[in-house]
Amino acid sequence: MNRYRWRTRIGLALAGGAVIMLTACAGAPGDVVTSKPPSPTAASGGEAGYQVTFRAVSKRRTAPVATVTYPEASVTGGPDPTVRAAIETALRQTIDARRKEYDQSLDGEDPSDTSTQRITVTSQVRWGHLLSVEFLNETYRGGEPHPNTDLPAATVDLRTGKQVRTTDLYRDVAPVDAVLLKALTAKQTGTSGQEEKVTGVTVGKGTDDLVSLDSYPTPSGLWVGVPRCILACAFGIVEVVLPWKDLPAPAEGVLSTGTPAVTLLTPGE
Repeated sequence: MNRYRWRTRIGLALAGGAVIMLTACAGAPGDVVTSKPPSPTAASGGEAGYQVTFRAVSKRRTAPVATVTYPEASVTGGPDPTVRAAIETALRQTIDARRKEYDQSLDGEDPSDTSTQRITVTSQVRWGHLLSVEFLNETYRGGEPHPNTDLPAATVDLRTGKQVRTTDLYRDVAPVDAVLLKALTAKQTGTSGQEEKVTGVTVGKGTDDLVSLDSYPTPSGLWVGVPRCILACAFGIVEVVLPWKDLPAPAEGVLSTGTPAVTLLTPGE
């Protein structure tokens, strides 16, 4: 599903007076509990040696006019040039996917409109042999009332340079989706006093009925970025951390498992 086309349908489906709080607060535990603390393989000296930096690149298209600015990754250090190149490729794939989506969203727009896309790096998280990079994707199409924002993310295994997706952690994402939807619904219900279930999102592959949300593993749990206008545009971006104790055990060899509590955050907190 194109993230620049589905926002109105899902926003309206959830806008029934119920709202979701963006301030940090504890959530109820999920139904599935695991016991081991999170412990990905510790980074060896070689894996820890890879350093990732970014430089801003700007490109311009015509008819309709659009300026696109995005980060280009450069990897130095580490023992293996093949892994360095693979890390750069994995990060570039995430950025290129958002650029392609945005470019396609401009098809049929008024040629006289001016549009912009700006992708920036917001954080890098190293956890054992994993490196996760979080981006902020801000887009505007001429004639829209406001920009749209979402939080793309990419996780790379520093042992191989390959991208690690949530579908690598969980072959069946349904139990993870259940914890995510329960957390979002609880927050929405908590402020309105009237349950209004959140649906239509997944940490797995998107479909015509499901919007795929970016996610990555952290020591506290699985981070999930909920873009602006998925719930309601007024709420902005919502960041959710699903604690490992509420999730099923991830696949062997990617991570182990873990602890803490569901938290909704606003960017910067």
